[in-house]
Amino acid sequence: AEPHGSRTRKIPGQSPTAVYEARRTEDLMHLGESARYLLATHRITAKVTRQGISLRPSLGGGLYRNEHTSPLIGQTVLAWIDVDAPESITITTLDRQEPRLVERAHEPRALGAEGWEKHEAVQSRRSHASYGDGLYRVVTGGRGRKFRPLILDRAAKLLGEEMQRQKDSAGAVRRESANLSQKFDRLNHATGHTIPKPTAPHRLRAVVEGMQANAQDWDKIAENAQEDVTI
Repeated sequence: AEPHGSRTRKIPGQSPTAVYEARRTEDLMHLGESARYLLATHRITAKVTRQGISLRPSLGGGLYRNEHTSPLIGQTVLAWIDVDAPESITITTLDRQEPRLVERAHEPRALGAEGWEKHEAVQSRRSHASYGDGLYRVVTGGRGRKFRPLILDRAAKLLGEEMQRQKDSAGAVRRESANLSQKFDRLNHATGHTIPKPTAPHRLRAVVEGMQANAQDWDKIAENAQEDVTI
């Protein structure tokens, strides 16, 4: 209500209250609840990446993705962001068509994540990748369609085979380590000993074999296991 000075650029000698009350109202429109989003929402262009839509920290940050972003990977959309409701955003085409609600992806904590957190993260990634997965199945399965033949040169074929071989080998090592770890836990509990679990797969395998053979020299087994832990 305090009048501004005479040198004020916008309203010299007037108060903001007086200017507001003197405004014209006959040409104003009341937006109402249905159009509230026009004032309460930020609208930005955003590119849908393989991870989803990432907002900058000034807009609350966060990663947004679901089945609606899946077919739009690589495209640019309009993202409508209500800072009062960061749980989701709405995306449309650049000409403001086809609105779709996209939920915020909750990434699990690095340590101590609960089961529901991990489950939600997996479901979020799955839904975002669903379009590509479905398209891949159509292309690889054929589904009655005819595609032009694909001819790979020898180098490309060998590269793919080597990549798959390494992937299969790593998977086998992970499965073996998981099985050995479970066996170690069962045997350690059954014998009543508290032998530390080795981290190296070859040492873990040797310790498990010694425990399965009912070895008497438990001190030696524990010593071998401890060596790997402390290295």
